[in-house]
Amino acid sequence: MGVLIAGAAMVAFACGRASWSATCAGISLGNAVQLLANVLVGSTTRAGALAGVVAVGLWLWWNRGGGDDTKRRIRKWARKFQGVRRTAPAVTP
Repeated sequence: MGVLIAGAAMVAFACGRASWSATCAGISLGNAVQLLANVLVGSTTRAGALAGVVAVGLWLWWNRGGGDDTKRRIRKWARKFQGVRRTAPAVTP
């Protein structure tokens, strides 16, 4: 199943139907499905290699513009937690 997802992403990119970031996301999703299957079967070597491939694919997706909406939501959420600077009460002599 993971090979089909990754293959469909590559074919869509080759046909001009998907952007580079969408292709990276599709390939990462396909590899994540394969990773899960290998973890369930107990193939640790393949699972380790696929974990690295998924990490690189998600890093490419994030840095090539795929995570722009996510970055925007994180910044909006983080603004709620920024501290407000207040002056301490002055002590009168």
